[in-house]
Amino acid sequence: MALKPGKRQINSERTKQKIYHSAIGLFHRYGYENVSVEDIVRVSETSVGSFYHFFKSKDELPILFMQNNLQAAFEEYEKEVLIPAREKNTPVIDQICDFLFYALKITHDCGEEFLRVAMIYLMKDIDGEISYNYMFNPDRAFARICRQLIREGQEAGEFRDDKSVDELFTKINIFSNGIDQQCYLQSKRINVQEVYGDYLLDFTRSLLLK
Repeated sequence: MALKPGKRQINSERTKQKIYHSAIGLFHRYGYENVSVEDIVRVSETSVGSFYHFFKSKDELPILFMQNNLQAAFEEYEKEVLIPAREKNTPVIDQICDFLFYALKITHDCGEEFLRVAMIYLMKDIDGEISYNYMFNPDRAFARICRQLIREGQEAGEFRDDKSVDELFTKINIFSNGIDQQCYLQSKRINVQEVYGDYLLDFTRSLLLK
């Protein structure tokens, strides 16, 4: 039986969440570059020592926000969209293309500034736990849903079966990450689906369909 968290552990988690939510609110209101650690601890009524006890740096927060946001969004999408689509026998190729479009959109809904800061952090911390959970963890929602759809497509006879699920997912993941990096290099805000949507659709169909 799992032990209940103690009072000290509960208070520690509350302090961490208070710092995190205060920081995200300030970033959205004033812009990432205009907010300092001192601003965050002042609004959260904590201390600089507490901030660095929980977080390596301010740069860690945007990627944590994106990670938390995406996980929740993908789980909701699975429940509200994918399960009904399966019940209606929607072709799996349509399901996976729609999901990839959604993933592309929801990532950039976090904001181009957040995406840019997050990408820089990932490049610096490529072997760290946060980078692993965001980009490489096989159990993250994006990877789990993609693999499941590829598996269903193969079982239904829609998708090629000369490659494994993992091989096909790896190619989709690399292509998707490449679009994110292209957007990070843009000097101005773009409609990512309008600019890159056809490339993603063509790539996915040519990769998966028999």
